[in-house]
Amino acid sequence: MRATLTGVDAWKMGRDGQYFKRLYFQIENGGWTKTDLCKEHRNFARWERAGFEIGSLFGGLEFWKDGKTIDADSKVYLLARPRRPDEQLGLL
Repeated sequence: MRATLTGVDAWKMGRDGQYFKRLYFQIENGGWTKTDLCKEHRNFARWERAGFEIGSLFGGLEFWKDGKTIDADSKVYLLARPRRPDEQLGLL
């Protein structure tokens, strides 16, 4: 599945005492979804490499068992970064 990153929350402390960051996405069918990331989990490095820039398009996303949340263990990869305004005007 492909989705565009639309929002990133600040780090929050979860009920288990670990800090997590929630990411929000608009998926291809027009709906939205989210995922939670924790620095202490092994999958965080994959997401960190892809980046957290709003407007970025990601591929390799899969839903978790609930069918509503992106599985943080998805093999996520960056498809496209958002274009900066000066790029859109042809200044670069």
